[in-house]
Amino acid sequence: MAAAGPDQSELIHVSDVEGIRVVTVLTDIDSVTTDLLLPLLHDATEGRERAILSLQCCEYCDSHGLAMLIAFSRSFDGRCVLTPSPQLRRLFEVTGLDKVLPLGWSVADALQKLLHEARD
Repeated sequence: MAAAGPDQSELIHVSDVEGIRVVTVLTDIDSVTTDLLLPLLHDATEGRERAILSLQCCEYCDSHGLAMLIAFSRSFDGRCVLTPSPQLRRLFEVTGLDKVLPLGWSVADALQKLLHEARD
């Protein structure tokens, strides 16, 4: 009998702050978890115009994960702010993705960016 995959609660945590969906990724992102995470991320943010994707618990991300993060972020047309861990922030800087992806230093910082954008 095949072992069951991880439960959603082991991969993401979902909350709302001031009407903005916050999805916290609780695992590293690689070719295996990317296939599990992407549908969970889309389900968690369905019908939302803005979101925060907290990656502060994530210490590793491979090329599959980077591609997924880019595609997920673009599906929000700039209205999804990612809050990476120090390891992922460094990866984003080395790859130049810090110039492409909307990043925040924390969930609170990302929230302020999204709320400020909504007022403009």
